[in-house]
Amino acid sequence: MASGNTVLFVGGHETGKSNYLIRFWLAIRDKEDGMLRPNGLPDDLEYLNAGADALLGGNFFGRTNEPIAAMCEIPLLVSGDPSTLLLPDFKGEKWVQIYKDRRWPSDWSQLITKETTFLVFVRALFDQNVPQLDWQTLEQFYGAGSNLDPSIPKPKMSEEPPTQVVLVDWIQTLLGLYRSVGGPAVKPKIGIVVTAWDRLSDSEQAAGPSVYLRQEFRLLSDFLQSNRERFETKNFGVSIVGGDLRDDLEYRDKFLDSINGHAAGYVWHELQGRPEKSSNLALPVAWALSRAGNKLA
Repeated sequence: MASGNTVLFVGGHETGKSNYLIRFWLAIRDKEDGMLRPNGLPDDLEYLNAGADALLGGNFFGRTNEPIAAMCEIPLLVSGDPSTLLLPDFKGEKWVQIYKDRRWPSDWSQLITKETTFLVFVRALFDQNVPQLDWQTLEQFYGAGSNLDPSIPKPKMSEEPPTQVVLVDWIQTLLGLYRSVGGPAVKPKIGIVVTAWDRLSDSEQAAGPSVYLRQEFRLLSDFLQSNRERFETKNFGVSIVGGDLRDDLEYRDKFLDSINGHAAGYVWHELQGRPEKSSNLALPVAWALSRAGNKLA
């Protein structure tokens, strides 16, 4: 296991972890970020380049079952200092199992040190996001009067827990393990990465990721805000290529016709206290690894 700083990717199935990992590699390879640089070639270069070829060829990179796709080690220079960055990209199904079992896999404990930071992934407008019913909906369809009236149709209830409940539970699980290693005095960093940010309207994007989380994942947003004394947190809205390569054929053709396709994509962030747009796709990881005094945006 590599030593040094670790960024742990957390997220369910198809939340964009693998594709962001590939886009991150392109960003540091092409020196989009002023703080991060590759420090030599990673052992998983073949995997990273295969993903880069897929993206630049107009295709999102599908997850593979090979172990190399689940653990990628990238040697970095962070503001000139050598560091080894380990980007675990575990299958989303394993994260779901953590929630169901309420137990952290024993072989993962070695990944958590007091230098570990976390990036939690959630996908915008994803049809597999399970909503949380509000009390008004519950009262309307499942209140005492409604249950006695067979003429009132009931909405289909998902058998899966609400997505934001699972996200909060993951963070609590990570915090518990982190505290056992780093102690209560150390504040970890937990970043929220909202992928597929380009699916939102221009006005929704410009409002910033915190507004989106407050509107769509209120429980998660409240949890993050009410626990700021326990951990440092920032939110990011990420579009790795600036549009939908799978379903928007017009955008895909435009992307393929561009001279510099690897420069596509952007990040909305609030690192200076207000929503701003950046072309630096490494920004979430740069924030996770940054120390006081580092200039990020």
